[in-house]
Amino acid sequence: MQTSNRLDATSISATTSILELNPDAYSAWNFRRRVLVAMWNKLPAEDIQAMAQLDLKFIEKLVRGHPKSYWLWLHRRWVLENMPCPDWSRELKLIHLMLDMDPRNFHGWDYRRIILAKAGRSDEKTELDYSMSKINQNFSNYSAWHYRSKLIPRVNWEKEGERESAVQKDFEIVRNAIYTEPADQSAWLYQRWLLGQG
Repeated sequence: MQTSNRLDATSISATTSILELNPDAYSAWNFRRRVLVAMWNKLPAEDIQAMAQLDLKFIEKLVRGHPKSYWLWLHRRWVLENMPCPDWSRELKLIHLMLDMDPRNFHGWDYRRIILAKAGRSDEKTELDYSMSKINQNFSNYSAWHYRSKLIPRVNWEKEGERESAVQKDFEIVRNAIYTEPADQSAWLYQRWLLGQG
């Protein structure tokens, strides 16, 4: 495929066939990006936007069957960052639905963090509430616990003692999670992180 050095619609079609069979074929994603860049360098913005939309639809189709494929999320982010008018609000709705279907999808949580930053809606306190809602649905959601561990240090705590109070509340929740499901490692790992915050 790459040896022919064809950077056109034929190569897009070839990578589509490969990626439908194996969405983790990172060489195909890398080549597809090369092809898109070469094609987009010759097109006006409205045509780039249309092609990018088609690529996003293709990725949506694949992600339904392979929601934990790192390469799908990486390419989706690349398309959005390189298209003329990305719709970050739509992406946020999409990832919200994805995390409703699979709240333990680590790639989905990471993608959510990136999309919130791109959309300028990166409110850590709101995200703490969101992650806690997912933890309350399932104590075994290590991805949500991990997300919290990344949020707590970044929150702009307005009042003195507010951070310590939040950490204390998390200790209570972790204690309940451990009591409810002592063999589950998610809460234990988060508790270990909390102990380091003391």
